Parts: sequence; structure tokens; C-alpha cells
Amino acid sequence: MRSARTALKALYLVIVTASLLFLLLKIRHVVGAQRAYVSLPDYGDLHRFDPDREGGHLLPNMNLLVRTAKASESVRWVTNSKGFRSEKEFSYTHPARTFRILFLGDSYSDGMRTDQKRTIGYLLEEELNARAAAGDFDRFEVMISGHNNPTNAWYYFQRHGYKYTPDLVLLGVTLGNDLTWNSYRSTFVPVRDAQGRPALEWTHKPDQDDHKGVDLMIPYDAYLQDESADGPLPRERRIRAYLAAKSILFGYEIPPIVNPLPSRPRHFFATDFSVSLGLFYMPTMPGIEAIYADFEETLAGFADTAARNGSRLAVVLFPVRMQLHGKDWALLRRFYRLRDEKFDLEYPDRRLLAFCRSHDILCADALPALRAAAREHPWSHLYCPRGDMHFNENGQEVVAGGLSEFVRSLLEAQGPSGAARH
Repeated sequence: MRSARTALKALYLVIVTASLLFLLLKIRHVVGAQRAYVSLPDYGDLHRFDPDREGGHLLPNMNLLVRTAKASESVRWVTNSKGFRSEKEFSYTHPARTFRILFLGDSYSDGMRTDQKRTIGYLLEEELNARAAAGDFDRFEVMISGHNNPTNAWYYFQRHGYKYTPDLVLLGVTLGNDLTWNSYRSTFVPVRDAQGRPALEWTHKPDQDDHKGVDLMIPYDAYLQDESADGPLPRERRIRAYLAAKSILFGYEIPPIVNPLPSRPRHFFATDFSVSLGLFYMPTMPGIEAIYADFEETLAGFADTAARNGSRLAVVLFPVRMQLHGKDWALLRRFYRLRDEKFDLEYPDRRLLAFCRSHDILCADALPALRAAAREHPWSHLYCPRGDMHFNENGQEVVAGGLSEFVRSLLEAQGPSGAARH
């Protein structure tokens, strides 16, 4: 009997010791992974503003691991010798029987914290080439070029992009900071070229962005005035943020990030970088109207420049996450005490679609496809966790699929040889 107890005690000690060793090794592994993750480069290390760079704002000749939206993981990042996000090199000579797409845009388009083979542009090329070629084209080619805002992209096309003779220029537009943080009339000013057509001139300011309407605030009538529910909100928000930081399971239980301006309940900046809530407030404020007007000038000028160089511009609207996920909008309203009826979450899409139609500019809105995917797979998130404004890999796959259909429908509408130029 005594020997049996002794054996059980020994077994117990072995189990406890093994469990402690396993726990210590697990902690060591997690700590080591966190240290390795922190040492990895992030998106800010991968681009520099240089309007003379032929591939865009991404640094050339990179092949390295970078951070993702999930702590302790990494993804592959590759750029070619010009700065395009591609393992391939591109020549000015247009490949025979190839439909060449120049894909311009910000971190949504060039794939912030996304693996090389999971970006919208890469997936778009894969999907287009996986199906039978269209019309006079045997293959499709997508060139990904990063730019902080559409004005930068327009100047880039005017300076360099046209040399690659793309059949189609896809301009990714984030319905938020691409309107409220752009360089039109600041770093780049509108001018007329020798033929009197719209163009841009670089003022040699070193800024990629210029914040429009920095002091513009959401009006007083947009807030709930009952303060009885305000008491527990700060504590609840801190708890939610703590849990989201500790576990991905809670990563979608916080409102969208608002930065870098210090918004708070009943004191919300209209043009913060992540949400740009003023674009959705109704009726449109005069300061926001001016922002829309400048942006529409940018689109019209870019479309004209593309057409003069034998290409066609297509605007791609990327929604901010509160437009897609009801929970995100509900959390934002709750913690900032916003009145739902004072905001129209589809207004920017309707307005820009109507503008493009009236100016014969192609436009693809990603919102319907993303909403359909969210309804079909309600537990499959389409944006990154912890309030991040960017698509995750699921969201990028949905957008790429929608763009593939958009490009093919465009070619079908043009007929068997309507788009062939090369």
C-alpha cells in the first residue's frame, strides 16, 4: 500500500514537473516569437515618398519578411528593381496579346502586412489568367504600384506610369483618407499643359499627404445628448481594448480605430485618418463639400491624362469597415455617442459613382460584393482585427474576385477587338 502511494506521488511529481516545463517552454516560445515579431520591419519601413521613382512609393529590390496584423506572424514582401510589388520585371514594351493593368493605390492596393501572393493585385491576375482569355488577349498582367493618395497616383502616371502603356489603370480609392488626406493643391498643384489640358506640378514639398479640414468637427446635432449612459463607457472601452490586445478572439469587439486626432464622445474630428466620419454626415458640411470637389477634380484630371496616353481609368471604391459591418458602426456610435440618423453610410459611394457616370469614368464599387460575402459567411471577418482599417486576406480575395468580373465584363462590352491596341 505504501509503495503504491509512493508511486502515485512520484507520478504526480513527474506530471507537475512536466507541466511546468511545458508551460515554461511555451512562455519562452511566445516571448521569443514576440521579440522576433517586434524586430521585423513594418509597412512604414517599406515605402518612401519619391515622385521620381519609376515604380511608385515602395522601395525597390526588397525580399524580406514583414509584420502582419496578427502579432508574432510574418509574411513575405517582394518588390522589383523599379519598386513595383512583384517578383517580375516590367518593360516599357507592351507584351503581345496581353491585357496590361496598372493597379495604383495606397496600402489597400499594395497590400499592407499582406503576403506577396495574397494581395488584391496578385489574386486579380491569378483569377483573370485562370479562365479563358478574352477577345484578342491570351493573358493578363497586373502591375502593383503603391501611392499614398490618388493625387500622388495621378502625378506618378503623368510622370512614369504612361510609359508602360497599360490598357487599363485601376485606381484604388479608400473612402476615407483618400479624400480627406490628399496632396491636391498642396504637394501637387493643378496646372495646364502645353495643350491646355489638366496636369499636375510637383511643388517639391516632401509630404505624401496633406490633411484637408484638420479643424473640422462633426456638428453638435450629430450627438446623443442623454448623458445617463456615459458613466460605464470609458471603463468598458478599456476592458475591450485590453482583451483585444491579448487575444484574437476579442479582436473584433472594439470600435474602429480613430487616429491620429483625439476624438472623444461628442467631440469627433470630421477628417481623422481612419474613419473620416465627416464624409458621411448629412447634410454635407461646406468644408466637406470642398473636399469632395477637389477630389472630383482629381478624378476628372486623371481620367483625361490616361485617355490622352491611350489608357482608360477605372476607379475602384474601397469601403471603410463601418460601412460593411453593422457591429463596427454600432460600437462607434455607442462609444462616441453618435446619432444614427445623422449619417448616410452609402453617400460617398453614390456620389462618386454618379460623378464617374457623368464624366464617362469607369467605376467599380467593392461595397456590394463585400456585403454579400459578409451575409453569406457572417463569422468570416473581412477586415483586420483590433479596429484596423485594412482588409484581411478574406476581404482582399473578395475584392479581387469582384474586380476580375469587372474587367471581364468591360472587355465583353468592348467586343472582340475593341480593347486591343498592342
